[in-house]
Amino acid sequence: MTTLAKSKIESVRWEGRDIFLLSPMRRLLQALDSLHQPTTAEERLGLIVGRPGLGKTLGCRYYAATHPNVVHIQLPPAAALKANGALTSLIESRLGMPAIARGSLLRRMDAVIEELRARPRMLLLDTAHRLKYDHVDTFRYFSDEAHVPIAFVSVPALLGLFQDREEFARRLHVSRALEEPKPWEITALMPRGLPDEITEAVYSITGGSVGRIVVLSRHIRRSSVNPSDWTPDLLQRTANALTLAPAA
Repeated sequence: MTTLAKSKIESVRWEGRDIFLLSPMRRLLQALDSLHQPTTAEERLGLIVGRPGLGKTLGCRYYAATHPNVVHIQLPPAAALKANGALTSLIESRLGMPAIARGSLLRRMDAVIEELRARPRMLLLDTAHRLKYDHVDTFRYFSDEAHVPIAFVSVPALLGLFQDREEFARRLHVSRALEEPKPWEITALMPRGLPDEITEAVYSITGGSVGRIVVLSRHIRRSSVNPSDWTPDLLQRTANALTLAPAA
């Protein structure tokens, strides 16, 4: 793990890239650590929500890769989960289980529970806003029966389902809303000597996307343009060239 000297922003090297631990990423990883701790309580579910662009999927992939007993499941579009047994098939696949082709759905669900009891793992559900009530209830059932933690990482749309359903809300061990990157964090990623207005422009031009902010700041650092010569207009043209500006 490294730290930018002037900023105290930590970063980790993973898969050939630097992951900067800005506020939303730190809060995500801390929430997952809290849920990952063994517990004998009924509360084994976690709900972590944040708008698109805060680095949720990257954080989920990184966390699962660095914790062997965590299984990252990126959920497909809702249409792919409509077929009877589709969700169970996905879980079987991610757990490395052979599908029981002729088994009833209940039998297959029991097999998933036995697998999780034999080899406990935390299930990390990415893009969980694609789940409907029945899907969430299925994961609640797996958590209850196998005594394993399950994290739902989502845009805020899923929050209402947990607030409206007492059977989900009372099982929450962790509930977190990811915050926006702090202005000083964006400033810290930039080279010294940039005009103050550039920090605000970076956030505006990138739509607040953490990934876009990091790429744009890296380009500015490596650019031959003198830091004091950067303007919002030049920044916009640079972002357009890098295809970093959100679509209108």
